[in-house]
Amino acid sequence: MATLSAVDSSSGVQESRICYNPDDPSELLTNGKRRAYFWRSQLPGSSLISYYSPPLRAGDFHQDVGDFVASVFVPGTTQALTSTADGDVVVWDEQGMSAQTGTRATDRRAIKVMRLHGAAIHHLSCIGGFVVTGAADGLVRFFDSMLRMCAWFEELDAGPVGCVSFATKGQQRPQAVMQMHRLAAPDFMVSTLTGKLLSVSSESFNSTDPDNPSGAELLLEAPACSITDIAAHPLRPELLLLDADSGQLLRWDLASRQCLAQRQLGQDVKAARLALARDGGFVVLGCAGGQLLVLKGDTLEEVVVLKNTRQPITRVSVSSSGRYIAAADGSGQVLLYGFLPYKGTFLKWDLVGKFRAHHKEVVGLHFGEAPSGQRRLFSLGADRRLLEYNLAAADAANAGLRALAVLDVVAPGGAGTPCSMCFAPPMPYYSHASMDTLLLVADDAFKIKAYNPDAKAASATYLGPTFGGPITKLLPFRSVTDGGAWLAYSTAEQVVGLIVWPLDGDPQHSMGVIAHPGEVKGLALSFDGRKLVTLGEHGILNVWDVNTAALGPPPSRQASFGSSSTAAAAASKWAHLVGEPALLEELRDYFCYAQLLAQPQDTAGAYDITGRVPVSLLPDLMRAAGHYPSNADIDSLMAHVAFLAAMVPDDEAAISSSGVKPEAQPGSVAAAAGSQAGSQTGRVLSSHRLLELLQQGGEAMSQEELLQALQILTGAEQPEDTLPEYVDARTFTTEVLGFAG
Repeated sequence: MATLSAVDSSSGVQESRICYNPDDPSELLTNGKRRAYFWRSQLPGSSLISYYSPPLRAGDFHQDVGDFVASVFVPGTTQALTSTADGDVVVWDEQGMSAQTGTRATDRRAIKVMRLHGAAIHHLSCIGGFVVTGAADGLVRFFDSMLRMCAWFEELDAGPVGCVSFATKGQQRPQAVMQMHRLAAPDFMVSTLTGKLLSVSSESFNSTDPDNPSGAELLLEAPACSITDIAAHPLRPELLLLDADSGQLLRWDLASRQCLAQRQLGQDVKAARLALARDGGFVVLGCAGGQLLVLKGDTLEEVVVLKNTRQPITRVSVSSSGRYIAAADGSGQVLLYGFLPYKGTFLKWDLVGKFRAHHKEVVGLHFGEAPSGQRRLFSLGADRRLLEYNLAAADAANAGLRALAVLDVVAPGGAGTPCSMCFAPPMPYYSHASMDTLLLVADDAFKIKAYNPDAKAASATYLGPTFGGPITKLLPFRSVTDGGAWLAYSTAEQVVGLIVWPLDGDPQHSMGVIAHPGEVKGLALSFDGRKLVTLGEHGILNVWDVNTAALGPPPSRQASFGSSSTAAAAASKWAHLVGEPALLEELRDYFCYAQLLAQPQDTAGAYDITGRVPVSLLPDLMRAAGHYPSNADIDSLMAHVAFLAAMVPDDEAAISSSGVKPEAQPGSVAAAAGSQAGSQTGRVLSSHRLLELLQQGGEAMSQEELLQALQILTGAEQPEDTLPEYVDARTFTTEVLGFAG
């Protein structure tokens, strides 16, 4: 498809509708809210297009004219019609002999305005000799070329009409006529703004069926509201859909695609977040005004309204037992509610306590169960603080205590900012970590950390999917296809996908699809793991079939070590990763040299090339490859290898793949220098200030370490004297570090 011509309208107003003249393909009509434009190509095959916009003033017809909605050419005439939001149509026709100076006789002008409906006319089309309208009053009407009403369908009872489409039966121009007061027209489809799709028989106008006076059959019903959050029922193929703008909450059947129940929230309630109890017995809504609404799961009737903060609720979670509700607000505060005895007589929802846990956005708030069965509650913030709350102390609320106690506060390692969190699925039974509680933390560096809150350390760090942006939501689930555990994820924009569990960092064990053209607002999984539901902008809801077999079975670590097929696959993967044969050969030389260093050097015997190197040499291998990890990176690497070693039955550790590509990155040095220097100094640091920062910031160097490093880099006994007075990023990377310019 190629662009034949492009014209920028001088008005700057966006055009919303376009239609072609069926009698003259060189002419088309567009309209925005207040103007209509007639376009015509100058010569056959030419890319030149001329246009004009006839003026329309309210005083011309002694009435106000509403915003334009749709337009159409009337076949067999020189007229065109434009519908309005008031239910009128503007009739355009050629000026003829009354053409004003500077205009042509064939230019159109508005000759009259006629009222056809009592509400906005969203649909305007022609079939045969009829003009067909569909309006917000729910009516479909047929008019002749003189705009006299000939047929009408006024018992559809399906809401405002958005569009009408006729069955063509292979005809390029379907025909419709009126014979002996009987309508002869193709059957048609009607879509409404309430999400309904109807099939209407045109014969129903001629003969009324007592059982179906409208002659319409409901084919499809979709949510009509602009959905802002979703949640899946844990036991049935149902969804809960929340429209924060209109205040509607719907219980939707995924199988029949029909609304089972709905509730209109109050005018003062603007719900923003949605959560369901594990048994589906109740629904929790978090509101922008700080309220928590607890509703019955089936009827959506109100149970209780809780309010203990003025900040908007940003996260809601329900415990597996259904006894506790946790919420996070916009100030980083975490609130815990419990279904507790009241004065020893009956149970009611009440506040257990609240705690200002984070000074940045809360990105994760989850109840979970340890493999031992212990209930736990964690919150994770963008401030990189992970907090666990004492649910045992919350149980003491039965005795009248009211406090939210914090068990532990830790900061997961790594330079990335956390974006999402979930409890990890159970580990394989043979794994050393099978009885550990693991949290999966995804950050904006595309890493997923398996974090052990009891050990207060990241057990392993994996490369996450890099198909879109950082992961903003992680959902563990069990596949009915293979019985294995999987992870579903979504990013902030466009992409959703699946990851094989257990994680191994292999890009081939994850996938992603572009689910929406813009923001991904919600992600939910059906109770059986067969359907993945995604929510995009403008209330667009997509339902995806989940086929885990397409990614293959979860990786079997028991069969992966020591097999020749795995070695060949690893060699192929490295060749693809590195890309350059010469560089790959150099890396192999480094690996062989590391094997020699690992053996005694004072022997005259043959060296044993085993294909393995000690774990302690991994940082040196990475430096030789051109990647210089920090001490924190090395600690994470060592923990990762130890975690893998504990997972393998025969206590052997191996590394199957790596995402490190050897290349120097002076651009990162430039970014660091700019952040320290500031815009006022033009990203330039004094050498004295640079040496201070190297001894104070990050993993600080001692004065002796810094002096030794500078002596090696500059070759001078007094390296401070060789440094320029002011250093920018380019000078530092090329003259000091020795990177190629």
